[in-house]
Amino acid sequence: MEITSKLHAIDWIVLSITLAFIVIYGTYVTRKNKNVTDYIKGGSDSKWWTIGLSVMATQASAITFLSTL
Repeated sequence: MEITSKLHAIDWIVLSITLAFIVIYGTYVTRKNKNVTDYIKGGSDSKWWTIGLSVMATQASAITFLSTL
């Protein structure tokens, strides 16, 4: 059984708009960073619970990926 996957014009349009939005939004959000330290540390504005949730989500994602193999 052969499965062929071709993107239609609307798929390319949605993909292009999504990628453009990601680049534009990322540029807009990071424009206030003065140096690399501000970028990496987020301007030292991160709360402990946001970092904890981020770490937990990363671990859950990795565990889910490995458990499906």
